[in-house]
Amino acid sequence: MLAYRQGDAGAFETLYARHKGPLYRFVLRSVRERGLAEELYQEICMRVIEARGRYTVQARFTTWLYTIAHHRLTDHWCRRGLQLVDLADHDPPAPAAYEPARRAEARESLARLALARLREAMADG
Repeated sequence: MLAYRQGDAGAFETLYARHKGPLYRFVLRSVRERGLAEELYQEICMRVIEARGRYTVQARFTTWLYTIAHHRLTDHWCRRGLQLVDLADHDPPAPAAYEPARRAEARESLARLALARLREAMADG
């Protein structure tokens, strides 16, 4: 990226080729629609091109690239009405299904139900 920032167009081609597949799949996993993923992917590439003069080495290039992608995807979902929630302010309750006593009780109940249905099927057959 530093070479591209200095004006080496070939460096951008190298970066593009190296990150094209993984970045596109990242976008596609978020939007789950190929046409939209391609459009957003191109917008992300344009943002990289526009921001090349402001690029500084503070972390790995991929960190910078995926931060740009994340911000673009956040913009996309906000425009579609998705409300983001700050999870730092919320402690989710522990699901009851993970409590060992409840799991054992559920297994026993399921086993009793299966045996009852087996008995019914054997009595009818």
